Amino acid sequence: MDKGTRTDRRKLIQGMGMGIGIAVLAAGDTARATDPGTAQGTLKVNSTMVALTHAVAFRKDNAEGVLDNPELRIAVTDREIASDLLADLIPERLETLARDGKVRGLLWKLDARTPKQALQGTLLLPPGKPAESLIFFTRSNTAGIFERFEIANNRVIGDAKHASEAKAEVAGYDYAISFTAPLLQDGKVTARPAGPLAVRHPAAQAYLGFQRALRTGDLEAARRFASPERIRQVHALRRQLGEAAFRQQVKQFVPEEAGLVRTLRQVVVRTNVAVVVLQDRPDAPRSGETLRLVSGVWKLQ
Repeated sequence: MDKGTRTDRRKLIQGMGMGIGIAVLAAGDTARATDPGTAQGTLKVNSTMVALTHAVAFRKDNAEGVLDNPELRIAVTDREIASDLLADLIPERLETLARDGKVRGLLWKLDARTPKQALQGTLLLPPGKPAESLIFFTRSNTAGIFERFEIANNRVIGDAKHASEAKAEVAGYDYAISFTAPLLQDGKVTARPAGPLAVRHPAAQAYLGFQRALRTGDLEAARRFASPERIRQVHALRRQLGEAAFRQQVKQFVPEEAGLVRTLRQVVVRTNVAVVVLQDRPDAPRSGETLRLVSGVWKLQ
């Protein structure tokens, strides 16, 4: 089964609110630099042809409980990318690079427990119009979605080919690729405060400080709690929407602080990266916000 969609781009304001049994390299391992991934093949989208030359794989363990399952992510691209782009809870930094034309290729997300049977894919190409999203697609086949797929010696090795016809507003695309990618994984969880302890954690306090600054319209104060890229995104959204509509969206999607505190379930820390886990009620899906420790200060990404 193959299903392609061009969905609405994730709204930044909405984001402001709410097994493979082998050894793999931890993120940041020096082998990342000495054990590069390579690819041979092409991606064609309409009349655009992209030569694919690099590959990297990353296993997300889903300790935060935000994803549907542990994920094996594979990026096959036209240039080398930092593996930590795949380590993000949601790979929005990689998608932003693709939107800006700074990387082109494919991102596959597989269930790490049964990686050969289904995938969620993203075409890493700038959309035709700035307001459009990237193109997302799915594939599934119990007989396997790869011509070849192996995991051994800290690597993912595979051959893949596929063709999809254009449908409605979704572009047609095809790819044929051979790749060998170093396999990295999340670092160990070093702390997991929950309940009141989670709220008092410095990463959670930075998250709450950012939301507070947004609600009060103090974007200068927000800079203390967020990365330069996150602040640039906020300013870009404000310019796109206009001041009045921007404030309305903030009011609509960013709860009062007391409401945010009630949804803050835990903070999952991996040394210098933390995810603030949010959940409205026990039976509701979880969401998460990622922060990084920069010069001793937690910054929302």
